[in-house]
Amino acid sequence: PPRSTLSSSSAASDVYKRQDRILETGRYQISRYPGNPLHEGLTAAARAGDGTALSNLLSTLAFLASALVFLAVARAVGARRPRWLLLIYCFLPILFVASTVTMDYVWALLCVLGAYLLLLRERYLLSAVVLGAAVGFRLGSAVLLVPMLLHLWAQGRGRRIPSYAAVCALTGLAAFSPPLLTRGPGVLSFYLSPRHELSHVPYFAAYTLGLPTSALLLVGLPARGRTMLRELKGRVPVVWTCIGAILVVGALFARIPLESEYLIPALPFLLLLVDRWSGRSYLIAFTVLSLLFGLVKIEAKDTSNLDVVRVAPHPAPGLIVEDLTGRRDQELLRTPMAPALGRLVGAESPVAVVTGFLVGCAQFRENPDLEEIHLEGVHQQRGLYAVEDSRTVLWNGPLDEAGYRELRDRGYEVVFLEGALRYSRLDSGFELGDRPARIVTQEQLLAAARLSRAQGRGTGPS
Repeated sequence: PPRSTLSSSSAASDVYKRQDRILETGRYQISRYPGNPLHEGLTAAARAGDGTALSNLLSTLAFLASALVFLAVARAVGARRPRWLLLIYCFLPILFVASTVTMDYVWALLCVLGAYLLLLRERYLLSAVVLGAAVGFRLGSAVLLVPMLLHLWAQGRGRRIPSYAAVCALTGLAAFSPPLLTRGPGVLSFYLSPRHELSHVPYFAAYTLGLPTSALLLVGLPARGRTMLRELKGRVPVVWTCIGAILVVGALFARIPLESEYLIPALPFLLLLVDRWSGRSYLIAFTVLSLLFGLVKIEAKDTSNLDVVRVAPHPAPGLIVEDLTGRRDQELLRTPMAPALGRLVGAESPVAVVTGFLVGCAQFRENPDLEEIHLEGVHQQRGLYAVEDSRTVLWNGPLDEAGYRELRDRGYEVVFLEGALRYSRLDSGFELGDRPARIVTQEQLLAAARLSRAQGRGTGPS
């Protein structure tokens, strides 16, 4: 598939951009802070072989492997309906989407599940090594050491805890050594300070599985409180492991609630508890609601106002449909981006378009008509792009007060793409007030791109 269909998120294009640099220079470069060296090295090698198609396929194969490991885990812990759990696991919308893009989520998940399966089979040393490898795919996987140690404790194997932790730590340090050697120990502080408001936590958590499914969990699982307490007192290993995994992943997410995908490592453990503590009717309802989330969802936010978000529940496309639509829009924007922007903001006068990471970001970074630049007197060091044959520049990220003043002082008109003004306020506290600026909606940008393509102005390699 074309590079622009990697994902409806800009993160996948970050991975590709840095992998291109790794192939060009032969030196490690962080694709997404704080770094995912095993995934970056693996997919850079895939790009050298067969490019986008192979690296996307590797993600799918890793997910299929994780599904088989999850089935083995479910059987090993005595799940009542392991095949049913496998069905839910394979078609959970958030996992389904993650399995079709060149990202690190499913690779880390495969290692975590593999480590747990090996622990259940009492292959302690190998389990610790595999869990350490998960850190090389995602640094946040390190918190899953806690539930593994809880399993050993609940199983009465406490004497193995020091050696297991030591082997996991040493393997994790080795797997994560490229970012440490490149940027120093400071990269480890990535998860130590919150990046967004705590109000983001319940929203992203609810939309990991969808609002109805989350409501069902909130209503159903607490009713099993007595069973949970009894099994915790009885030191049932699977219960301690699953609850521990959910708590540590949730705690880490509360520190940096950037994406619902950060909660993916907790999902297999949640499914094991749902199977353990629920009856057939509850599991049917959970399955139907979870899978429907891929097709349609109840969206709590009304974003029709481009500046202010209101709470107004309404039906919206589900996670899978939304992702497919986003990929289609990105493919539409890829080649005619420059002429489309020219139609909207003009090509003769200096215009700075603020993207806010929200609309078409991947296309900005991959488009041959755009060149990354640095403007003297502007503090933005990364994410500035010049549009070919025009005086337009793209500000890729949220805008702050200093950036607005610098752009205006240099004679640029400021234009915000849809959502960028809101994102700038959340990120830096920027308030536009009555200062001059234009806002371009996503539909206006897509319409201009369609017109440019229809007139043959956006043709080019795909």
